Amino acid sequence: IDWRMISVHEAQELVLQHILPAQAVSLPVHDALGYVLAQDLIAPADAPAFNQSAMDGYAIRWEDRGKALPIVGAVAAGDGAEQPLEPGTARRIFTGGRIPEGADTVVIQEHTTNKENVLYIDSPLLQRGANIRLKGSQIQAGAVALQRGSILTAAGIGFIAAMGMTEIAVFKHPRIGIIVTGSELVTPGTPLTRGGTYESNSVMLMAALREIGFTASVVRRIADEQALTLAAMQEMAESCDVVLLTGGVSVGDHDHVAGSKSHPDFTTIFHKVKQKPGKPFLFGKYGHTPLFGLPGNPASVLTCFYVYVAPFLLQSSGYVSGNLAMGSLLLKDAVQKKAGLTVFLKASSDGEYADILPQQESYILKSYAQANCLAVLPEATTAFAAESEVAVIYLPKRH
Repeated sequence: IDWRMISVHEAQELVLQHILPAQAVSLPVHDALGYVLAQDLIAPADAPAFNQSAMDGYAIRWEDRGKALPIVGAVAAGDGAEQPLEPGTARRIFTGGRIPEGADTVVIQEHTTNKENVLYIDSPLLQRGANIRLKGSQIQAGAVALQRGSILTAAGIGFIAAMGMTEIAVFKHPRIGIIVTGSELVTPGTPLTRGGTYESNSVMLMAALREIGFTASVVRRIADEQALTLAAMQEMAESCDVVLLTGGVSVGDHDHVAGSKSHPDFTTIFHKVKQKPGKPFLFGKYGHTPLFGLPGNPASVLTCFYVYVAPFLLQSSGYVSGNLAMGSLLLKDAVQKKAGLTVFLKASSDGEYADILPQQESYILKSYAQANCLAVLPEATTAFAAESEVAVIYLPKRH
């Protein structure tokens, strides 16, 4: 082991020291799913805006509940101002209908009898004020509807729309560029050349970004040439807020990302982490733009994405707790590893146990596709007994 490498914890701390300052932007409500509110959202009006019926039935005055009540008129949802309800009468009303002035209770239709347009109530458990949604019972004008820092869910979007709002202030998502290096890479759907490999990292990274609510703004695929690598980094650094680059970060003759560290515009924050997979992982800046130099092997790319890139992007977008969900599980079987490296193992969890999957090699995605968590085996420990507790990172999932 190269002891000049830094630990996973040190690498995570260094990455988060360079998160981007969250910036507020205005977005249409229907585009804001998954974004974080940049300011408290103040209700512009009462919701509901008026007392309305919660059921189909009849609006009455409470004191008239024991009487035979002539039915005078009807109120459907969306009807405007109505005549006041006269004492000793009832009015047919439908769900969402405005409660007429004078009425204070709604009797559901199942608890009534209508004989020749006269209402008879049969509801011994009826209470005053029953089946009415009171004005402002959801939110009152001027109250904080949602707090700054709230993550906007489908329900939150609906709540905001129900208050009549169309634009809201959220923290912007970084503009993300992806550069994939490798002269051997072949675009899927075209014939595989002799010695070639189908390129999957860009497609996988775009999907991984979507899993956590982000999109890639621009994707470039380049051959293993130093000039092309530098030109792509410069172009991306000028047009994007953060750059994800795969391949070329090791020490071979064709690893031109690592070879770019001597460029005057390139600042290396760290290179190589005491972990498996993903040991050659690089983090730095080209100009002022953060750049993640991910390994070339797909499983290493994805592990580094979940451990480092995802928290960086989330916290740069206003998420207070910007890490993927973590927890602890019991190991189904005993596991051994070498000392000196934090090891991330693809695993399948049933909620209690972590079953370490076969095929843990960094080039293999098959087992990753079957995994729902990563078991995190700490640097110093070498042996883990069956039934022992282990930390896990739960992988994002889209249903």
